[in-house]
Amino acid sequence: MIGLKARWPGLAAAYVGAVVGAGFASGREIMHFFVLHGTWGLCGAAIAGVLFGAAGAAALQRATAAGHRHYGTLMRDLCGGTLGAVLDHLGTAFLFVGLVAVTAGAGALGHLLFRWPGWCGLLVFGGGLALSLATGRALHLAANLAVMPVLAGVCLVAGVSAFHAPIRPVAPAPAHLPWPLAAVLYVAYNLMMGVAGLCAALDGKQTLRDALWGGWLGGLALGVLCVAATLAMLGVRAHVQNADLPLAATLPAGIWRFAAYPLALFAALWTTGSAAAVSLGARISDSRPRWMAAALAVAATPFALLGLSPIVTVAYPLMGYAGVPLLGGLAFAMTRDGRTRSTLSGWQRPEDRLR
Repeated sequence: MIGLKARWPGLAAAYVGAVVGAGFASGREIMHFFVLHGTWGLCGAAIAGVLFGAAGAAALQRATAAGHRHYGTLMRDLCGGTLGAVLDHLGTAFLFVGLVAVTAGAGALGHLLFRWPGWCGLLVFGGGLALSLATGRALHLAANLAVMPVLAGVCLVAGVSAFHAPIRPVAPAPAHLPWPLAAVLYVAYNLMMGVAGLCAALDGKQTLRDALWGGWLGGLALGVLCVAATLAMLGVRAHVQNADLPLAATLPAGIWRFAAYPLALFAALWTTGSAAAVSLGARISDSRPRWMAAALAVAATPFALLGLSPIVTVAYPLMGYAGVPLLGGLAFAMTRDGRTRSTLSGWQRPEDRLR
């Protein structure tokens, strides 16, 4: 029985919030990494959920045991000083890629809601985000958790709606990654972006048991959402596989498509973009991080003209390859710690056992 003081629900929610950002909410990630592989994509989504659970538990337990509060120190611990430093700097570059993807998603949302040209939505979103960052009114990353239930509901409603039609085998699209590799890359690049959120969720009060439960349950929840979204989009793949917001087409007409989904997607775009810009601004400039964050929001806007689909198709797999060493470091940490601590109680620090 888990005690009332257990903090694993918060860790699980933070894990889901660190991964389910704008790319997931648009459906573009799920389309590229799973749906394009046909029915096998469902297997890939399920495998991704297991990998998310194992990797999240390992990362949270390692960070808890060693007291890491920054993803750079955790990466150096897992992958060594040199490789960890490279991954730390790559993570900074990938934050800018994420900011570009968020802005591109805003352009697609503006077209979906108001039939604006893509560039119009980019300018409105980029300008508004830059203004909020410069005035110090950017939303904190934790605000992203407020839209997680709505986004989860969107995925589940879309997945349940897919059961109204008979499930038939769907052939994979040509010239794409093998589905097992796609599942691994999906987890790897999300960890490259999400480890920072995991470290930020730790405040020193969680036990290693909390880390274990939070990592596994958060990862399995991600797997359920991936499977639901994949199932929903398989039946309409031919019509939406090139769209920037394919998940929207799977929702039944009504409040989910025209109210809940647009509002949740906009909130995810805004909070994810704010968090990425603030993190980058703080790393680049110690004296004026707010103005640097605003400048980065403006700088990302021209790159967003490429559209969300090319960013997900080209940049995200490259980020996944860069994140493979992080997965390897987590796997090694699991075996290393497993050899030295045979039971969960053995993992706990002395101060944890007193709680």
